[in-house]
Amino acid sequence: MKLNKISNYIDECGINFLILREIKIMKEIQHKNVMNALDLYCEKDYINLVMEIMDYDLAKLINRKILLTDSQKKCILLQILNGLNTLHKYYFMHRDLSPANIFINKKGEVKIADFGLSSKYAFDMHSGKTANDKYSKRALNLTSKVVTLWYRAPELLMGSNKYNSSIDMWSFGCIFAELLLQKALFPGENEIDQLGKIFFLLGTPNENNWPEAKHLPLYTEFTKSSKKNLKNIIKTDDDDCIDLLTSLLKLNSHERITAEEALKHRYFLNDPLPCDASQLFIDM
Repeated sequence: MKLNKISNYIDECGINFLILREIKIMKEIQHKNVMNALDLYCEKDYINLVMEIMDYDLAKLINRKILLTDSQKKCILLQILNGLNTLHKYYFMHRDLSPANIFINKKGEVKIADFGLSSKYAFDMHSGKTANDKYSKRALNLTSKVVTLWYRAPELLMGSNKYNSSIDMWSFGCIFAELLLQKALFPGENEIDQLGKIFFLLGTPNENNWPEAKHLPLYTEFTKSSKKNLKNIIKTDDDDCIDLLTSLLKLNSHERITAEEALKHRYFLNDPLPCDASQLFIDM
Protein backbone atom coordinates (compact mmCIF):
# COMPACT_ATOMS: atom_id res chain seq x y z
CA MET A 1 0.00 0.00 0.00
CA LYS A 2 1.07 3.57 -0.66
CA LEU A 3 0.41 6.36 1.85
CA ASN A 4 -0.23 9.75 0.29
CA LYS A 5 -0.04 12.57 2.85
CA ILE A 6 -2.14 15.57 1.80
CA SER A 7 -1.31 18.77 3.67
CA ASN A 8 -3.29 22.04 3.72
CA TYR A 9 -6.52 20.13 3.28
CA ILE A 10 -8.51 22.64 5.34
CA ASP A 11 -9.58 25.98 3.88
CA GLU A 12 -11.99 28.66 5.10
CA CYS A 13 -14.96 26.51 4.04
CA GLY A 14 -13.75 23.29 5.66
CA ILE A 15 -12.06 20.37 3.90
CA ASN A 16 -10.74 21.45 0.49
CA PHE A 17 -13.23 20.57 -2.26
CA LEU A 18 -10.54 19.27 -4.64
CA ILE A 19 -9.47 16.68 -2.09
CA LEU A 20 -13.04 15.57 -1.46
CA ARG A 21 -13.59 15.26 -5.20
CA GLU A 22 -10.50 13.10 -5.68
CA ILE A 23 -11.51 10.78 -2.84
CA LYS A 24 -15.09 10.55 -4.15
CA ILE A 25 -13.99 9.54 -7.65
CA MET A 26 -11.56 6.88 -6.44
CA LYS A 27 -14.26 5.42 -4.21
CA GLU A 28 -17.01 5.61 -6.84
CA ILE A 29 -15.08 4.25 -9.83
CA GLN A 30 -13.95 0.71 -9.14
CA HIS A 31 -11.87 -0.41 -12.11
CA LYS A 32 -8.50 -2.13 -12.50
CA ASN A 33 -7.15 0.77 -14.59
CA VAL A 34 -8.27 3.53 -12.22
CA MET A 35 -6.32 4.17 -9.01
CA ASN A 36 -8.22 2.97 -5.98
CA ALA A 37 -8.35 4.64 -2.56
CA LEU A 38 -8.16 1.78 -0.07
CA ASP A 39 -8.61 3.87 3.06
CA LEU A 40 -8.18 7.35 4.50
CA TYR A 41 -7.77 8.85 7.92
CA CYS A 42 -7.10 12.32 9.30
CA GLU A 43 -4.26 13.57 11.47
CA LYS A 44 -3.83 17.06 12.85
CA ASP A 45 -2.29 18.57 9.71
CA TYR A 46 -2.85 15.86 7.11
CA ILE A 47 -5.33 13.61 5.39
CA ASN A 48 -3.62 10.25 4.90
CA LEU A 49 -4.91 8.64 1.71
CA VAL A 50 -4.04 4.94 1.47
CA MET A 51 -3.68 3.86 -2.16
CA GLU A 52 -2.43 0.92 -4.15
CA ILE A 53 1.35 0.55 -4.52
CA MET A 54 2.59 1.61 -7.95
CA ASP A 55 6.22 1.34 -9.03
CA TYR A 56 6.68 4.22 -11.47
CA ASP A 57 4.78 6.63 -13.66
CA LEU A 58 4.69 6.76 -17.45
CA ALA A 59 6.67 10.02 -17.50
CA LYS A 60 9.63 8.23 -15.89
CA LEU A 61 9.39 5.41 -18.43
CA ILE A 62 9.41 7.88 -21.33
CA ASN A 63 12.09 10.19 -19.92
CA ARG A 64 14.49 7.29 -19.42
CA LYS A 65 14.11 6.40 -23.12
CA ILE A 66 13.21 2.81 -22.26
CA LEU A 67 12.82 0.84 -25.49
CA LEU A 68 9.43 -0.85 -25.62
CA THR A 69 8.11 -3.30 -28.18
CA ASP A 70 5.03 -2.34 -30.18
CA SER A 71 3.12 -4.97 -28.20
CA GLN A 72 4.12 -3.35 -24.90
CA LYS A 73 3.15 0.12 -26.15
CA LYS A 74 -0.25 -1.20 -27.21
CA CYS A 75 -0.70 -2.85 -23.81
CA ILE A 76 -0.07 0.47 -22.04
CA LEU A 77 -2.37 2.43 -24.36
CA LEU A 78 -5.15 -0.14 -24.16
CA GLN A 79 -5.14 -0.05 -20.36
CA ILE A 80 -5.23 3.76 -20.31
CA LEU A 81 -8.18 3.66 -22.70
CA ASN A 82 -10.00 1.12 -20.53
CA GLY A 83 -9.60 3.41 -17.53
CA LEU A 84 -10.70 6.47 -19.52
CA ASN A 85 -13.70 4.66 -20.96
CA THR A 86 -14.85 3.77 -17.46
CA LEU A 87 -14.45 7.36 -16.22
CA HIS A 88 -16.38 8.68 -19.21
CA LYS A 89 -19.19 6.16 -18.76
CA TYR A 90 -19.70 7.68 -15.32
CA TYR A 91 -19.59 11.16 -16.95
CA PHE A 92 -16.29 12.07 -15.33
CA MET A 93 -13.63 14.03 -17.20
CA HIS A 94 -10.14 13.60 -15.82
CA ARG A 95 -9.06 17.09 -16.95
CA ASP A 96 -5.36 16.56 -16.21
CA LEU A 97 -4.35 13.43 -18.08
CA SER A 98 -0.59 13.32 -18.60
CA PRO A 99 2.24 10.74 -18.35
CA ALA A 100 2.90 11.93 -14.77
CA ASN A 101 -0.62 10.85 -13.74
CA ILE A 102 -0.45 7.35 -15.22
CA PHE A 103 1.19 4.66 -13.08
CA ILE A 104 2.47 1.12 -13.64
CA ASN A 105 3.03 -1.61 -11.06
CA LYS A 106 5.01 -4.86 -10.95
CA LYS A 107 2.03 -6.78 -12.35
CA GLY A 108 2.13 -4.59 -15.44
CA GLU A 109 -1.15 -2.95 -14.45
CA VAL A 110 -1.57 0.61 -15.72
CA LYS A 111 -3.71 2.95 -13.61
CA ILE A 112 -4.94 6.51 -14.08
CA ALA A 113 -4.53 8.67 -10.96
CA ASP A 114 -4.70 12.25 -9.65
CA PHE A 115 -8.35 13.28 -9.85
CA GLY A 116 -8.02 16.67 -8.16
CA LEU A 117 -9.14 18.51 -11.31
CA SER A 118 -11.71 15.94 -12.42
CA SER A 119 -15.29 16.99 -12.98
CA LYS A 120 -18.61 15.62 -14.11
CA TYR A 121 -19.97 16.92 -17.38
CA ALA A 122 -23.57 17.39 -18.40
CA PHE A 123 -23.77 16.17 -21.96
CA ASP A 124 -21.98 13.57 -24.04
CA MET A 125 -21.96 14.86 -27.62
CA HIS A 126 -21.19 11.41 -28.99
CA SER A 127 -23.88 9.36 -27.24
CA GLY A 128 -26.45 12.13 -26.83
CA LYS A 129 -26.94 11.15 -23.19
CA THR A 130 -27.32 13.59 -20.33
CA ALA A 131 -25.96 13.12 -16.81
CA ASN A 132 -28.92 13.94 -14.58
CA ASP A 133 -27.46 14.65 -11.19
CA LYS A 134 -26.31 17.59 -9.07
CA TYR A 135 -22.78 17.48 -10.50
CA SER A 136 -23.94 17.82 -14.11
CA LYS A 137 -25.55 21.21 -13.39
CA ARG A 138 -22.30 22.58 -12.01
CA ALA A 139 -20.43 21.25 -15.05
CA LEU A 140 -22.44 23.35 -17.51
CA ASN A 141 -20.07 26.28 -16.96
CA LEU A 142 -16.52 24.97 -16.57
CA THR A 143 -13.11 26.56 -16.25
CA SER A 144 -10.73 26.35 -19.20
CA LYS A 145 -7.70 26.54 -16.87
CA VAL A 146 -7.26 22.78 -16.60
CA VAL A 147 -4.88 20.14 -17.98
CA THR A 148 -1.08 20.39 -17.99
CA LEU A 149 -0.14 22.71 -20.89
CA TRP A 150 1.46 20.16 -23.24
CA TYR A 151 -1.66 17.95 -23.12
CA ARG A 152 -4.30 20.70 -23.18
CA ALA A 153 -6.88 20.59 -25.98
CA PRO A 154 -7.02 23.57 -28.37
CA GLU A 155 -10.56 24.55 -27.32
CA LEU A 156 -9.33 24.95 -23.72
CA LEU A 157 -6.38 27.04 -24.90
CA MET A 158 -8.92 29.28 -26.64
CA GLY A 159 -10.94 29.73 -23.46
CA SER A 160 -13.89 27.39 -24.01
CA ASN A 161 -15.88 26.72 -20.82
CA LYS A 162 -18.30 24.27 -22.42
CA TYR A 163 -16.56 20.99 -23.16
CA ASN A 164 -16.79 17.27 -22.51
CA SER A 165 -14.74 14.08 -22.37
CA SER A 166 -13.18 14.85 -25.76
CA ILE A 167 -10.57 16.98 -23.92
CA ASP A 168 -9.28 13.76 -22.32
CA MET A 169 -9.09 12.13 -25.74
CA TRP A 170 -6.88 14.97 -26.98
CA SER A 171 -4.62 14.45 -23.94
CA PHE A 172 -4.55 10.72 -24.67
CA GLY A 173 -3.53 11.45 -28.26
CA CYS A 174 -0.62 13.57 -27.01
CA ILE A 175 0.43 10.77 -24.64
CA PHE A 176 0.14 8.22 -27.47
CA ALA A 177 2.47 10.31 -29.65
CA GLU A 178 4.88 10.89 -26.76
CA LEU A 179 5.11 7.15 -26.09
CA LEU A 180 6.06 6.63 -29.74
CA LEU A 181 8.46 9.59 -30.01
CA GLN A 182 9.89 9.39 -26.46
CA LYS A 183 9.41 13.15 -26.27
CA ALA A 184 6.45 15.52 -26.06
CA LEU A 185 4.59 16.20 -29.30
CA PHE A 186 3.61 19.78 -28.41
CA PRO A 187 6.10 21.12 -25.80
CA GLY A 188 4.79 24.69 -25.67
CA GLU A 189 6.33 27.33 -23.40
CA ASN A 190 3.07 29.21 -22.91
CA GLU A 191 -0.51 29.08 -24.19
CA ILE A 192 0.15 31.04 -27.40
CA ASP A 193 3.25 28.97 -28.16
CA GLN A 194 1.26 25.81 -27.45
CA LEU A 195 -1.42 26.79 -29.98
CA GLY A 196 1.29 27.71 -32.47
CA LYS A 197 2.87 24.26 -32.20
CA ILE A 198 -0.53 22.56 -32.57
CA PHE A 199 -1.51 24.63 -35.62
CA PHE A 200 1.91 24.18 -37.24
CA LEU A 201 1.33 20.40 -37.26
CA LEU A 202 -2.44 20.16 -37.68
CA GLY A 203 -3.12 23.33 -39.67
CA THR A 204 -4.75 26.58 -38.59
CA PRO A 205 -8.51 26.61 -37.88
CA ASN A 206 -10.82 27.30 -40.80
CA GLU A 207 -14.45 26.76 -41.81
CA ASN A 208 -13.73 23.16 -42.78
CA ASN A 209 -11.67 21.79 -39.90
CA TRP A 210 -13.02 23.87 -36.97
CA PRO A 211 -15.76 26.40 -37.81
CA GLU A 212 -16.60 27.13 -34.14
CA ALA A 213 -13.07 28.28 -33.28
CA LYS A 214 -13.64 31.93 -34.22
CA HIS A 215 -16.44 32.21 -31.64
CA LEU A 216 -14.29 31.14 -28.67
CA PRO A 217 -13.36 33.79 -26.05
CA LEU A 218 -9.59 33.73 -26.65
CA TYR A 219 -9.63 33.14 -30.39
CA THR A 220 -6.53 34.59 -32.03
CA GLU A 221 -5.54 34.73 -35.68
CA PHE A 222 -2.41 32.71 -36.45
CA THR A 223 -0.26 32.71 -39.55
CA LYS A 224 -1.92 30.28 -41.94
CA SER A 225 -0.39 26.81 -41.83
CA SER A 226 -1.39 23.66 -43.70
CA LYS A 227 -1.77 20.25 -42.09
CA LYS A 228 1.41 18.14 -42.00
CA ASN A 229 1.65 14.39 -42.57
CA LEU A 230 1.86 12.72 -39.13
CA LYS A 231 3.83 9.86 -40.71
CA ASN A 232 6.74 12.24 -41.22
CA ILE A 233 6.66 13.22 -37.55
CA ILE A 234 6.05 9.82 -35.93
CA LYS A 235 8.21 8.02 -38.52
CA THR A 236 6.19 4.82 -38.76
CA ASP A 237 4.84 2.73 -41.61
CA ASP A 238 1.94 1.56 -39.45
CA ASP A 239 -1.13 3.06 -41.14
CA ASP A 240 -3.39 1.91 -38.29
CA CYS A 241 -1.24 3.77 -35.77
CA ILE A 242 -1.42 7.00 -37.80
CA ASP A 243 -5.16 6.59 -38.36
CA LEU A 244 -5.86 6.27 -34.62
CA LEU A 245 -3.57 9.16 -33.76
CA THR A 246 -5.23 11.34 -36.41
CA SER A 247 -8.66 10.44 -35.01
CA LEU A 248 -7.56 11.62 -31.56
CA LEU A 249 -5.75 14.82 -32.55
CA LYS A 250 -8.66 16.59 -34.23
CA LEU A 251 -8.90 20.36 -33.78
CA ASN A 252 -12.69 20.06 -33.76
CA SER A 253 -13.66 18.26 -30.55
CA HIS A 254 -16.86 16.93 -32.18
CA GLU A 255 -14.72 14.89 -34.57
CA ARG A 256 -12.48 13.25 -31.96
CA ILE A 257 -12.84 9.53 -31.44
CA THR A 258 -14.25 8.41 -28.06
CA ALA A 259 -12.49 6.03 -25.67
CA GLU A 260 -15.06 3.35 -26.46
CA GLU A 261 -14.46 3.75 -30.20
CA ALA A 262 -10.69 3.81 -29.76
CA LEU A 263 -10.78 0.50 -27.87
CA LYS A 264 -12.27 -1.11 -31.00
CA HIS A 265 -9.79 0.47 -33.40
CA ARG A 266 -7.95 -1.92 -35.71
CA TYR A 267 -4.61 -0.67 -34.32
CA PHE A 268 -5.23 -2.90 -31.29
CA LEU A 269 -6.66 -5.80 -33.32
CA ASN A 270 -3.86 -6.24 -35.85
CA ASP A 271 -0.37 -7.70 -35.37
CA PRO A 272 1.57 -7.19 -33.28
CA LEU A 273 -1.18 -7.62 -30.71
CA PRO A 274 -0.98 -5.99 -27.25
CA CYS A 275 1.08 -8.13 -24.88
CA ASP A 276 -0.28 -9.47 -21.63
CA ALA A 277 0.12 -7.11 -18.67
CA SER A 278 2.51 -9.62 -17.04
CA GLN A 279 4.99 -8.95 -19.89
CA LEU A 280 4.88 -5.19 -19.44
CA PHE A 281 6.73 -4.39 -16.22
CA ILE A 282 10.26 -3.06 -16.63
CA ASP A 283 12.51 -2.95 -13.56
CA MET A 284 13.96 0.56 -13.36
